[in-house]
This record gives sequence, structure tokens and C-alpha cells, in this order.
Amino acid sequence: MTYLRMLALGALGATALSFVSACTSVPVDPCSRAGIEYRLNQSLKAFASDNRADINDIRKASEFIGGKTAYGAMELAFAVNSLKRLVDSFREDVVPEIQSISGQCGTTENIQDVFMEFLRDEGVDREVLDWVNAMSSLLETGMETDKRS
Repeated sequence: MTYLRMLALGALGATALSFVSACTSVPVDPCSRAGIEYRLNQSLKAFASDNRADINDIRKASEFIGGKTAYGAMELAFAVNSLKRLVDSFREDVVPEIQSISGQCGTTENIQDVFMEFLRDEGVDREVLDWVNAMSSLLETGMETDKRS
């Protein structure tokens, strides 16, 4: 390799490195609205990926609300089980991140509202959201944050 070629590659590498370091040195305030939204969105994205089957079962429940057939009633029972698993997973995976954000930034988020907005964003039908909201005692007992922290 010629000296000129090595010099050109070195200069190119230094330039690329300066761009990368400039991007990482720009501090993003984790408590800014953008920082909070980013952290919450990352947590919800991973949660959605890990719980896709249960989300799909809950989304599908709109076809069976009312349980007019034995099959429909059975599908709703499956949806209730999916909802319970989803709530438990939300409590284990997302609520700690919400609590971390609240503790670090002094903000408060209504966890049930975050959960309902998540379901809405995942395409859950309004009728099913109303059904989930009617089961709010399950959500409230499953998703209360520790007020002492």
C-alpha cells in the first residue's frame, strides 16, 4: 500500500471517527420530553415483540364480545387469560422503566393510561378497549406503582 493511499485512508477514518464522536457527545437529556418518550417507546417496543401472541388474542376478542356462541365464549376466556399474562408481563417489563423515569425525572405517568394507549397503538378495537377498561380492577391491582419510591 502506498504512503498516499494510507494517508488518505487514515484521513477518512479520522473524519468518520469525528462524526461518530460528535454524535455521541451531544447529550440528550433523559428527562426531556423526547428522552422520556424514547425510553418509554423502546420499552414498549420490546414488550410488544415479546408478547405478540397475547396482543393478537386480545385484538381478536372483538369478534367474540358478547359470547353468543360456545366458541365465542371460549375465545373470550382465552382473551381474558391473554390479558392476565399481558398485564403481568407489563408489570414486570414496562412498569419498572416507568418507575425509573418517574424517580429520575420527577414525572408521573398513569400506568393504566400507558397500558391502554399501548393497546390502542397496537390496533386493539375500541370495543375491546372498553372491555379491558371494564376489567380495571385487574389492571389497578396489577399495575399500581409503589408510591414510596
